[in-house]
Amino acid sequence: MSVYGLMGNRYADLFMNLWNREYIKGFDAMNQWTRQFIDYPQAAFTQFMRDFMRKNKLVRGKMQFRGKTADLSQVKSSLLAIGGKTDQISTPAAVRVAMRAVGSQDKQLLLAPGGHMGVLAGSTAPEHVWTPTAKWLAQRSELLPFSKKSKKSKIPNTPISKQKKQVANRRSTKY
Repeated sequence: MSVYGLMGNRYADLFMNLWNREYIKGFDAMNQWTRQFIDYPQAAFTQFMRDFMRKNKLVRGKMQFRGKTADLSQVKSSLLAIGGKTDQISTPAAVRVAMRAVGSQDKQLLLAPGGHMGVLAGSTAPEHVWTPTAKWLAQRSELLPFSKKSKKSKIPNTPISKQKKQVANRRSTKY
């Protein structure tokens, strides 16, 4: 489909949804977001579209980054994927295919009302995305008791400044 076709459909959809306040909010949010794009080098964008979108190399286990192949079957950590029921960029079907490619035993797909942006930022996001995400994380999180001087505490007795450095070092690790 041509860019003109996409744009024509977009404005036709807007016209058909002028009564829908949520759709209008999402339309405005998407317009604001796209106006803030930083110019992307043409060759990099072309490669992304060809490899990631058209050839689906990531899901097929053929996407390379700095000479290393990304293999989704090797992802073993818990995974919560969130998709929009009306997302036309990452469609629910495409998200399901990607989920099947991930090797984790603990994985869940949450389909929520909204499109690509609205699913996380729309007015229904707190109820349909944020709360379920917090519950999902809580089920997989261990709360540890804290006591400054308790020897029974599971938290290491490490000065806060050293803990902050350790966290900063982990964040700055290059992948």
